[in-house]
Amino acid sequence: MATHTAMAQGSNASIRGSLEQRVGIIHYVSQKEHGWTGQTRTRYTDFQVNEIDKSGKVIHLNTLQVNAKDSVKTEPPRQPQSSSSQPQHTNSPASSDTPAAANVEELSISQSNRSTLIDLLGDDTTEELVKLYAKANEVKKSTSHTPIFVKISAITDKSQRSRVHAEIRRIFNGTIDTSTDGDGSIKAAVVGKGNQQWNNRYRNERRNTRQAGQDNDAQYLHFTLYKENRDTIDAVNHIARLLNLKPSFFGTAGTKDRRAVTSQRVSIRRRNPQAMASLNAKLYNIRIGDFTFEKHPIHLGQHGGNEFVIVLKNCHFNGTENLSFEQKLDVANATITSAIQQVNHNGFINYYGTQRFGTHKIGTQEIGKMILKQDFEGAVKALLSFDPNLIGPSDTDSLAVTRREDASRARACWIFSDTGNVQDALKYLPRRCHVESTLIRHMGKQPKDYVGALLSISRGMRTMYVHAYQSLVWNFAASKRWELYGQRVVKGDLVILESSPSDGQTIQDDEELIHLADSEQAIEDMHGLKAHALTEEEACNGKYSIFDVVLPSPGWDVVYPENEIGKFYEEFMGSEENGGLDPHNMLRRQKDFSLPGSYRKLIGRFIGTTTASVQTYHHDTEQLVPTDLDLVRKRDAEAAAERIAAQKATNASTSAWRSFVNNVEEVEHQELRAKAERRKADEVSVGPEHQALDTWVQTKRDGSNKRVKVATHTDEIKADEDQIHKVTQHDVLKDEMQVDDSMGGKPDAMEGLSTDDHHPIISTIISQVRKAVDTATNLLMTAFRICTDNIVIKAITDAFTPQVQSGYPATPPLRETSHEKPSDENEANTNMTNDTTSDTPTTSDIPVTQVDHSESSAPTNDKKLAVILRFSLETSQYATVVLRELQGMPPADEEAFNS
Repeated sequence: MATHTAMAQGSNASIRGSLEQRVGIIHYVSQKEHGWTGQTRTRYTDFQVNEIDKSGKVIHLNTLQVNAKDSVKTEPPRQPQSSSSQPQHTNSPASSDTPAAANVEELSISQSNRSTLIDLLGDDTTEELVKLYAKANEVKKSTSHTPIFVKISAITDKSQRSRVHAEIRRIFNGTIDTSTDGDGSIKAAVVGKGNQQWNNRYRNERRNTRQAGQDNDAQYLHFTLYKENRDTIDAVNHIARLLNLKPSFFGTAGTKDRRAVTSQRVSIRRRNPQAMASLNAKLYNIRIGDFTFEKHPIHLGQHGGNEFVIVLKNCHFNGTENLSFEQKLDVANATITSAIQQVNHNGFINYYGTQRFGTHKIGTQEIGKMILKQDFEGAVKALLSFDPNLIGPSDTDSLAVTRREDASRARACWIFSDTGNVQDALKYLPRRCHVESTLIRHMGKQPKDYVGALLSISRGMRTMYVHAYQSLVWNFAASKRWELYGQRVVKGDLVILESSPSDGQTIQDDEELIHLADSEQAIEDMHGLKAHALTEEEACNGKYSIFDVVLPSPGWDVVYPENEIGKFYEEFMGSEENGGLDPHNMLRRQKDFSLPGSYRKLIGRFIGTTTASVQTYHHDTEQLVPTDLDLVRKRDAEAAAERIAAQKATNASTSAWRSFVNNVEEVEHQELRAKAERRKADEVSVGPEHQALDTWVQTKRDGSNKRVKVATHTDEIKADEDQIHKVTQHDVLKDEMQVDDSMGGKPDAMEGLSTDDHHPIISTIISQVRKAVDTATNLLMTAFRICTDNIVIKAITDAFTPQVQSGYPATPPLRETSHEKPSDENEANTNMTNDTTSDTPTTSDIPVTQVDHSESSAPTNDKKLAVILRFSLETSQYATVVLRELQGMPPADEEAFNS
């Protein structure tokens, strides 16, 4: 988990060097021409961790939705049972013995399994286990809580001991459970009634939540847990609270950093994926998705490692102070490329990182040393120690978040130490201080019970302290081994010859297993190894390399190197400064403080492909690598835009027909108006027409046709709106004008035309203007629809795309600009934006992030360098140690180290 120490060492080279040397991190494998430094976790999105499963697949969050094809497995069709296959029930006396016979058969074991137990444990112990198994049914029916168990003598061989655990559980179908005591003996006991009650609850849940078509063998729902700035235990506890379940119902392969963005797989038995997906609306800085049903749960250690994507900002390379920016960029690219090649070839010293040793002034290794010295009072007081300078200010609101939490913790511890008042102390104690809270509550009831106070802490936490001391010893032993022999394999070095066949077993001292293990078996599975000290011939024949050499963490069940390093363990642990302990005597009365020890490889290596790049940027708040959630939102926005575009194309193809159907009457009116306009245009002249009339006189008296034209008259033909016809007027004959009244009672074909507009030119102009207005209206409506569609697309895009603060480039959201951790009280306010509209925080719930926008006006040539690294490590290896090896020796420590 991320710590203040880890952040400090990434931001300040001198602080980093001081912390590292105090916990034994001293040497480098490869020498760099240009050492360099950079800031890690400027934003927690700059540190991304993705789990790698056993098959080598990197776990990413792909979708938040439930895909029925992926989550539900097909079930083979059930064969109908014939009536003849139904059991026949009779009242005969023989039938009454059938259940008893069935029970006897059910509680018996096969001859092959019996032979296996005899080979492992002998005849007597095997018979005791079989009798215990026969009594298991009586124990389940009985209301007595008296434990029934068989104690097996101590087994020194780890591989055989691990096999005993596995075989007993397999042969007796989990009815008998095993655990290892501090003296190495094994206790086999019938599973308690409480566990049986939880199993009954599981059966009820299975009946209620079984999916249609789901395979009966696929009992476990697996999903991807994506979290930001929250540790794994906290995230699982949050989900468990929403489901009203115990956190132990969930299975994980390990823990992930807190101040980071991480993805990992989690399992839970018999849950509805739709119901699980609906929790996303209620989760803060957590998302779950990629639901599938599997036959087996996820256990601790069942993963192949972690992939890290780390962005280091404000990078500076030694010896480039007087170079131009382009020259610095060339040096950076060359240095990073060379560093990656060196680490790929030579590896890195597999140190335990500084985060292993805690964040307070008194490190976890100091607590562990006191516990191993059996100074339990000193350990409790050290856990409740505080800095008196933090007690002064009563108003802590003005302090930074982390500083405010430290001040509240200091005040709570001071109140308890001064007054002994538990309730007053707990009022100030931050919710994250689980250890302090547990100790204060216990000491308030039993002030002198220091052992009980330490044992009241959760098992993972109390074992963490003694393992931190083991890690300290290992780090100094590794530094001494490298100082004396370097990459050479020498006589007395330890190598692993064989390992336990248990699944997921590793030779590494896996911190995740140590912190989360709920039973001794989880740690037993981690061991089962046999180390061998090399002879002179074996060390020189080239069969083994430096990558095969291991060093032990001190314990009562390990061997030490048969050379100078073995003597170093005795000298280092035996000094008063380091506890005055004996590495060959690590047994204690308390099982959790009795350390068997383990082995860890001296030199670590990358797994998979490693990439690195140098990138320029302007602002430290820029997100240079998108997270899984950013990619999911982008894909969802693109899919939504594609759906809208497809819908728009479909609407366009049917718009003409819909327009006709919805506007039939309007179309008919338009056609009538068009016909009237065409008729007027054909019948009405552009200007007033004139008709010439000639007057002829008959001159022949004899009846012939001889005539003489005596006059010519011109008549004007007028047209108005109410009558369209020819008018003939003869001045001589003075005929009365005939008026055609056939259209006098009908309305004008052009609606809205004034009765005063009698001129045909005006009518034509009005008609053209009307057409232009209609065309303009249609264009405006089309433009309005296009704008509306764009607004809808933008709204959907904004719903899935992180908002960009003004003054900054188009990058993913500014989740956090402060270097400090949010407290529990404010944690919900610094969360990611919910993907759904439900439970949306109000404006008052969202904190105002202080950002200096003056930086946005900086000139374009004010560039900075960032290094982006992508590499994969085994579960027990530390990314901070790899960064240290890639960066080389900090400038502040070079002179001190060379002197």
